[in-house]
Amino acid sequence: MNRKGVFRLILRILTVVTIVTMFGFVSYRRHESSIGKTEIDIMNKGEVRFIHENDILQLLEEKNVPFKGVSYGELELKRAEEVILEHPAVRSVEAWTTQDGTLHLQVEQRKPVLRVIDLLNDSYYIDDQGGFMPVSEEYTARVPVATGFIADRFHHQNISLPEIADQDSILAVSETDDLFAFIRLINRDALLQALTEQMYVDPNGDIELVTKWGPKTVLLGKSDDAPMKMMKLKLFYTQAIPTVGLDAYESINLTLRNQIICTKKTI
Repeated sequence: MNRKGVFRLILRILTVVTIVTMFGFVSYRRHESSIGKTEIDIMNKGEVRFIHENDILQLLEEKNVPFKGVSYGELELKRAEEVILEHPAVRSVEAWTTQDGTLHLQVEQRKPVLRVIDLLNDSYYIDDQGGFMPVSEEYTARVPVATGFIADRFHHQNISLPEIADQDSILAVSETDDLFAFIRLINRDALLQALTEQMYVDPNGDIELVTKWGPKTVLLGKSDDAPMKMMKLKLFYTQAIPTVGLDAYESINLTLRNQIICTKKTI
């Protein structure tokens, strides 16, 4: 190798060493830098407001997760995420830091779709993924309420409705699973969602839908053939109601296959 080749080789080695040294220095400086501020983004707070920014900071402080003024090396991002996830209204959380000394926390709240008040007067929510969550003293979600002969105690257990659905023996005695099956279909349709006011479980475990207009009561029964029942309900409201009017019927029964049984209002 001639002198020029040796010089180029040495220059390349020095360049690599310099770059590695610089990266190591930056990494060291970052490791020793401290967190100066915290940015919290609650993603869906326009829909629900079960948790506030101050609640998150308080959770971290109560669980002894240091973040104010600590160095990047001392900051426990994984531990911070685990602590925030312990809040019953939180679905997911991501924590990361940026070069300017900011701790970022992105939090997604759970979204309730139904409030349940059971036979023992226990009150809780079912979220859009079939999980149970407690009510809040500070915030009430605007969702339909289910009442009546609801004896399920699954909200006291660490189990969700999709997990219950995998256990046939449990599913047979689960009123909340039937309620969730119907409310999930109702929320997929703007018309059905708008007319739904309340749900009631009768002593036989059959579900009645209390509406905001039209027939006051819609008997849905159990959740078997739930999609077909919802299709018949929408068909009734879009085709029959415009013809007979909102006040023609007291109730309708959707429990029989391929039939809609209507009970006229008595004068």
